Amino acid sequence: MWHTPQSVEEAVGLLSACPAETPFLATGAAEPPSPSLPLPPETTVVSTAALRSIVEHRRDDLTVTVRAGARVGDLNAELSAAGQWIPVEPRAADLSVGGLISSAVPGAFDAAFGPVRRQLLALRLVSGDGREYRWGRPVMKNVAGYDVPRLACGSFGRLGLITEATFRLWPLPAVSVQHRVEGRGARRVARALCEGADTTTATPGMRWSWKAARDDRADPRQAADHREHLTLWLLGSERSVLARTSALAEVVAAHGMELGARTSMSAAVPSAAGPLHDGREPRKEPRSPEDCVLRISSPAASLWELPDRLAEVAGDRLRRMDAYPGSGVLRVEYSRAGADARELIDRLLGACEDSRVSVERGGPAEHQRVRASRPDAVRQLEERVVAALGGQPRCWQADYL
Repeated sequence: MWHTPQSVEEAVGLLSACPAETPFLATGAAEPPSPSLPLPPETTVVSTAALRSIVEHRRDDLTVTVRAGARVGDLNAELSAAGQWIPVEPRAADLSVGGLISSAVPGAFDAAFGPVRRQLLALRLVSGDGREYRWGRPVMKNVAGYDVPRLACGSFGRLGLITEATFRLWPLPAVSVQHRVEGRGARRVARALCEGADTTTATPGMRWSWKAARDDRADPRQAADHREHLTLWLLGSERSVLARTSALAEVVAAHGMELGARTSMSAAVPSAAGPLHDGREPRKEPRSPEDCVLRISSPAASLWELPDRLAEVAGDRLRRMDAYPGSGVLRVEYSRAGADARELIDRLLGACEDSRVSVERGGPAEHQRVRASRPDAVRQLEERVVAALGGQPRCWQADYL
């Protein structure tokens, strides 16, 4: 059953009327869920696509309260008129606000501005049994009570339906540009920038990416050079950005590479196509049920060696890796088509050693194996929290957030 409530009150009534044993999926998209989601036939799908308006924008306090169905790109386009923004990289602009919180998507700006949980001040949520909760306050300094908003970050909808959120805002930088370094030595450049960073070469955002060649070679490390690249963002005044660009160019040249032409970050962020309360979402292409994504949190020292170990283990099933050196997160996309899912996830977890692994997208084998690898105390606490909020003990995936 697919529902798109037009108000928070309607969402409360909808979930209150659902039988307690009926699972539900919270989504920010206006299209049916991806077939990669193993949903029971009786699942109730609740979309926040119609909840898109800004509730309150406190410009002087640098906070904004917005409905969970608003797209992040549209919200930032509205906030830019006031010279403010939520610091997320362009690739997150297509997510809904609720999806940004539920998936806690890692980003290149996490090291400079903090991850999503640091930007979130308050939250409004409807539990699986129809109870409405409000946590946090729209102020920067808030130390009263449990910090449930941070708990909701990365919950993938298991705590309930997020209907409203309050974020802290940041002044919009005068200049924001993006540089790219392409070629097989991009990782060496990224490591050099991280290990020898100073005020002249420091970047607010950095992401190293590797993407498999289209011909699916047996050894992914032999993929074409142009499949490995480093993306760098520089924010600040024009003078500061120009000075750091020159310093970066020298570091890149020392490794025998070239700093790509810069582009404005604002040009990569889609502008608002209409009012936030429009309620329309562009169609999203469904993903294959065999496509999986793991997030690996690793110490900076081992983050640079992990890609090689994972490439060796995954072989031609590896599709893409994105490393965020500032926050120590590696995002790994792979396909388990034609493979023993349990065996493959065992090998991947074995390659990760002491790193912390979570599932962004995957099937029962991924969820069960990763959950089993966590300490018993963590799993028991999670189950207690989910049960207390009337949620369902399921790990939802981020396809349609």
